[in-house]
Amino acid sequence: MALAQDILTRIVRIVRSRGAVFVVTTKGAVQYCIKVRGSGTAPTIQPIALPEGPDDVGTITEGAGSSYKKINGVPTFLLCGNLDYVLPVGGTPFLISTSYVYISNNGIDWRFKFTAPFYVDTDAFGTARPSESRGTAFVWSGNALHYAFVVTRRGMAEVMDPEGDMQPWKQEYIYHSANGESWSGSAMGQTYDEHLGYRSPFPPAHCTHHNSFDPIGQNVPDGYMDALRAVTMRPKQPPLFEYSVGVIGEQENTFLPWTPSPVVQVTTADGTVERTVPGFSAVYCVAGANNIWMAGGIRTDEAGAALALSFNNGATWTAVTFSDDDPVLSISAAPMTDIPGA
Repeated sequence: MALAQDILTRIVRIVRSRGAVFVVTTKGAVQYCIKVRGSGTAPTIQPIALPEGPDDVGTITEGAGSSYKKINGVPTFLLCGNLDYVLPVGGTPFLISTSYVYISNNGIDWRFKFTAPFYVDTDAFGTARPSESRGTAFVWSGNALHYAFVVTRRGMAEVMDPEGDMQPWKQEYIYHSANGESWSGSAMGQTYDEHLGYRSPFPPAHCTHHNSFDPIGQNVPDGYMDALRAVTMRPKQPPLFEYSVGVIGEQENTFLPWTPSPVVQVTTADGTVERTVPGFSAVYCVAGANNIWMAGGIRTDEAGAALALSFNNGATWTAVTFSDDDPVLSISAAPMTDIPGA
């Protein structure tokens, strides 16, 4: 047996795994709760039915970040992303795109908790223009949850970027919560695109405990890497986070190219080894609980989601039978023992 694999194998706990619950976020409109009891049993995959948004209307359009934390003894999953709903403004129906936060204590049953601040501005032509928002990421740090999203107000006067071009009026916001139930925060100032030099204040303020970096050097938020006792696992090439526009993993960005990789890096006290996850063209994210690891990303044919499980710290991987047209964007994991009735 190779030395590196022997190192990974012998630090796996002797006791049998007690199972893990994974919340899987895709870039599309469907998210999943996946329960894994051990290497000898098939995972249970259940689509998550998120409730409707504000005023009981709305359509989930896109997933984004996720997080898990047991807060004061309460297991707490969070999801963020974007939804569309119709809002009458001055007698005219507008299709509004807004960010969302949902919370769950078991990964299956979810409650709508929060949308971004909403504004209606009048543009230079006297037309009412509702604001739009996009959610990007969560992270738990400093005994609180933190949430990054961006608000675009097209009814406000455009602003000039560093290259002299006019950009829509945008502000990045960071909100905070002690328990995921109630949120408050403020705007961080006007933003412009990352390829022009903008860098979000979110990663340096709240994500520095995650030693994984996107293509422009930003520490990744929750849902993209994980650490279990003596083992840390991360994608070799995490996706690009464009906080200025609320976009993750845009491979077609010609200004900030991202080179996807099917490799994960596994770090122990003995050093770091790299493992290729079979069937992946890109690993976007990894998460683990109770010595069970899950990698998510996009398939080698780049036609949809890829998921795989490892029970030996990434030495080998088993594909999860799973079908979704969109890549897996983030994963959060909880020990099954945290979840009542799991």
